Amino acid sequence: MKHRQKLQGYNNIPIIIGVTGHRDIFCGIENDTEDCEEIKAQVKTAIEEIISLCDKNTPVIMLNALAQGADMLCAEAAFECGIPVYAVLPCEKEKYLTSFDDCGCGRNPEEDKNHFNELINNCTKVIIAPDQERLSKSVKEAKFDSAESYEYRQLGIYIAEHSHFLLALWDGVESTNQYGCGAAEVIKFALTHDYLDSEHVPVPGTINDSAVIWIKCRRKKSGCKSARDDGRSEEIKKVYRIKDVDSFDIDDSRKFPYKDFVSCPECITEIIKKTVRYNVETAFYKGEKIKDFLYGDNSGNSYEIADKDMNSLRSQYFKADLLATAYRDRYKRRMLAVAILSVCVAFSFLIYDDCSIFGMIYPCLGCLIVAIVTTAVCGVKYKDYHKKYIQYRALAEVLRTQFYICACGTKAFVCDEFSWTQKSDIAWIEKALRMLFIIHDFKKPLDKDKVKNNWIIGQYCYHNSQLKKNKKKSHKRQAKLCKRATSALFIVSIALYSIILLFESLALCGILDFWKGTFFNIETISWRNIGAVAVGLSAVITLFFSSYFDKLSNERKCEDHAKMKNLYIYALRNWDNIVSDKTRFNRFVVNIAREEIIENGVWYSYVNESGLQINI
Repeated sequence: MKHRQKLQGYNNIPIIIGVTGHRDIFCGIENDTEDCEEIKAQVKTAIEEIISLCDKNTPVIMLNALAQGADMLCAEAAFECGIPVYAVLPCEKEKYLTSFDDCGCGRNPEEDKNHFNELINNCTKVIIAPDQERLSKSVKEAKFDSAESYEYRQLGIYIAEHSHFLLALWDGVESTNQYGCGAAEVIKFALTHDYLDSEHVPVPGTINDSAVIWIKCRRKKSGCKSARDDGRSEEIKKVYRIKDVDSFDIDDSRKFPYKDFVSCPECITEIIKKTVRYNVETAFYKGEKIKDFLYGDNSGNSYEIADKDMNSLRSQYFKADLLATAYRDRYKRRMLAVAILSVCVAFSFLIYDDCSIFGMIYPCLGCLIVAIVTTAVCGVKYKDYHKKYIQYRALAEVLRTQFYICACGTKAFVCDEFSWTQKSDIAWIEKALRMLFIIHDFKKPLDKDKVKNNWIIGQYCYHNSQLKKNKKKSHKRQAKLCKRATSALFIVSIALYSIILLFESLALCGILDFWKGTFFNIETISWRNIGAVAVGLSAVITLFFSSYFDKLSNERKCEDHAKMKNLYIYALRNWDNIVSDKTRFNRFVVNIAREEIIENGVWYSYVNESGLQINI
C-alpha cells in the first residue's frame, strides 16, 4: 500500500492534511510505547476518514515538517496508510538538522536525525517554507527571539494556510507567547488566519475554510495526563473549528474559542465536495488535447510549453472552461423547456376555465402533472447546472489570470487580490489554487512578448469583439427581438382590451347579440370566452419573454466590455516601457490581475443572484 497515491492524480486538485504537534510527546520511551501506538492508531483513523471523503480521482497528501516527536509519528502513519508526504522545512536540510536535540524527552538526537533522513527520502517532494508574513527586519528583531523562531513560525503558517485538515497532536495548553511558533499558534493560524501580515486579517470566507482534528497527547516536560486517562478518548477524533465571530471577544487574541463538532464542519465539507466533484468531472477530459490559446498567437496556434507545471496550470484552465461552457448550455436548454411548458399549462387552464369545456380538465390536469414533474426534475438540475456554471467559470478565470502572473515571473497569488465577498462566495477556489501551488512549481517565466500577445492583446481583442458583437450582432438582435415582441404583445393586449370593452358596451346596450352567442355553434363556448382566452394568452406570452430573455441588459454588457477594453489599452501602452524594471513590472502585473479578478467577482455576484426563474 505504500505510496499508492503517489503518482495518481498529478493534474488533479488534492486534499491536504497538515500536521502540527509537540516534539516531546510520550512516544516509545521507557514504558510509553502504549501511548505511541494509541496516538498513531488515532492518526491513522483520522487519515482513513479523510480518504473516505474523497474518491480515486482526488489524491490525499500530507504536509509534514518531519520534526522530532509528533511530526515523525504522523509521517509514519501516512506512509502506512499509503498516502504521499510532502516535507515542508523551515530552512535548508543541513541547517534544520542542527536543531535536533534530546528535546527534553530523553531520545537520542542522532537516531532522530537518521530517522529524519529515512523519512525525507520517502517523501514525494521537499518544500522550503517561504516567508508568509514578509515583515521588515526591524519588526522581526522586535518581536522574535531569533531568526530561527521566525522561520519556524513561517513554516507553521504555510502548513496551516495550505491544509484542508490540520492534525494537531496537542496537549491542550494555550501558549503565552503571542508571536510563538508552537502547536497552539499553528492551530490559531488554521482557524483564524490571524498573523501579522495585514493582507491576511480574519475576513469572511477565510475563517472556517479549514478544520482542526485535535488528538490530545501528553508531553514529557508538562506531565499532562494522557487522553485515555482523562475521559476524552471518545472525543479524540472530534473536529474543532472557531465559533462565529460575534460570539467571542475578538480583542482577546490568546483566547481559544473552540466549538465541538462530532462530524466535519459544513464549511470544509462543502469545499471537499466541490473539489472532489471537479476532479471527477475533469477526469472525462484526461486525454483531451489542450486546445486553449493561453500561450500561442492570435491566429489560433498554440505553442508547446516545456515546463510541465505551467502546462498543468494551462490544462486546468482548459478543463474548467469546458465544464463551464457545458453546464451553461445545459441549464439554458432545460430552463427554455420549463418556460415553454409553463405557457402550455397556463393556456390549457385558460381554455378549461374560460371556455367551460368539461373534457379540457383532463389535458389541463395532464399538462399540470407533467409541468410539476418536469419542474421538480429540471428545477433541481437547473439550480445545480447554474451553480456549477458560475463556479467553474470563476475557477477558469482565476486559473487563467494566475497562469499569466506565473508566466510573467511574478511571485504573486491571485487569490490574495480577492475582495471579501469573493473570498466568502468561492472559498473552495482559493483553496484549490493553493493546493495546485503545493504539487507544482510555477517558477519558470515564459517569453514576455508572447505573454503580452496572448494576455494583454488577446484580452483586448476579446473584449473589443464582444463589444462589437453586442452592438451589431446576435445580442443586439436578441435584445431587439425581446423588445419588439414585448412591445407587439403590449399593443395586441391593448387592442384586445379595447375590442372587448367595445363589444361589452354594445352587448349591454342590446345592440350586439353575437358577443354572448356561441362560437361556431359550440354551445359551451361564446365569443366572450374567446376574448378572455386571447387576453390571458397574451399576458402569459409577455411574461415568458420578460422572464426568460434579456436577464443581463445589452447596455450593461457593452458598458462592461468597454471598461475592460480600456484597461488593456492602458496596459498595452505601458507594457514595453515598464517590462525591464522588475519591481515595477511585478506590481504592474498584479494590478492588471486584480482588475480582472474584481471584474470576474462582479460578474459572479450578478449571475449568481439573477438566475432564470420560471414559476408555474
